Parts: sequence; C-alpha cells; structure tokens
Amino acid sequence: PENYDGKFRGEVTLEYALIHSLNTVAVRLIDYVGAKNILSVARNLGITSPHVPADLSLALGSASITPLEMAVAFSAFSNNGMTVTPLMIREIRSGNGDVLEKRNPVAVRGLSSETAVMLRSMLIDVVRAGTGTKALLKDREAFGKTGTTNDYSDAWFLGGVPGLTAVVYAGNDDHKPLAKKGATGGAVAAPVWKAFVEEAVKGRTLPLKFE
Repeated sequence: PENYDGKFRGEVTLEYALIHSLNTVAVRLIDYVGAKNILSVARNLGITSPHVPADLSLALGSASITPLEMAVAFSAFSNNGMTVTPLMIREIRSGNGDVLEKRNPVAVRGLSSETAVMLRSMLIDVVRAGTGTKALLKDREAFGKTGTTNDYSDAWFLGGVPGLTAVVYAGNDDHKPLAKKGATGGAVAAPVWKAFVEEAVKGRTLPLKFE
C-alpha cells in the first residue's frame, strides 16, 4: 500500500494520518489492533454487508459498503456513540388522518461516548485543514472524511453537522474512472455534500456546534 501522493512521511500521529488520509498508517493500525477487532466495531456501528474482509485490505476500503450503511455508521459520531437503525417511513395515516402505523428511531450503543467524541473531533479537523476542506461550512461545525479509489472510479464524502448526517457517493455504473486524475472524494463528493447540507439545514432549528 502507498499514500495517494506517493510520498512516505515516516512516523506521524494517528490524527495527522486521518486528516491527510495516509493509507500506510491505516494499514499499520489494523495490523496492530487486529482486523477482526476493527470489523467487530464496524458491525456495532451498523455495517451489515456480509462480504467484508477481516484482513489488512479493510484499511483501504476493499469492501463494498452502501451509502446508507456508511451514513448509519457516521451518525454515531454525531450521536455520541449511539447507532441509530435507519427508518424509511416514520408514519402512515389514513385519508381522514388516523394514524395507522408509527415508528420511532431505535438507538443502541455502538461506541463509547468518549471514543465517539474524540473521533468526531479528529474528523472536524479533516474538514478544517485536511482532505475535506471543500465541505467546510461558514455558519456551523462539520465533520467528515473523504474516500477515493486508486483508479478514481469511486469518490466519497461522509460527514455531518449537529442534527444531520449525510453521505455522498460518486461513481459510474460500469465502474469506469470518473476522470484520468484528480477525481478524489475531496474534489468530487465534498462540494456536493456541502451544497446539499447548506440547503438541508435551512428552516430547521439545529445547533451550530456539537455539544
């Protein structure tokens, strides 16, 4: 494995590696912690796809995960470690207004609150000064992470603001590259995420900073 820019920076902190998307550090970390332990945490955060390899390639995004799964996982960073089961329908009413069915969100502990807040803080720095700067919002705190495949066939931005988590995935149905070069998650997906979130928060009373 190598980093996106082909450079090796030697010994760095985990925070620096996350902010700058250093692949080599992610691989070393999984090797140290154990891929099975990482996969266990992913399952706790709502990753349900059956074909997720419990090996070092997990650090480089080798598994096929849906945007919905990733939105559930990243929402735990907003919710201080609580994993929320996604709902498609909140309520069904009859023609005269009677409630026929109603569902409420169900949340379970996916991470400790301390770990979730620490990771969120690191992901806020990704947006402030790392690969996710094109998702930076003027009026509110945001956290996020970019994702890019080697051949530019996939570009991701995953993140949230207080009260809202969203995921943007860009890719072609036939898996052809989005471009010959430069089609990174930060360049392609982050601006789309920013444009969506700026509209989505309008008219809603949401905190501007995480508590």
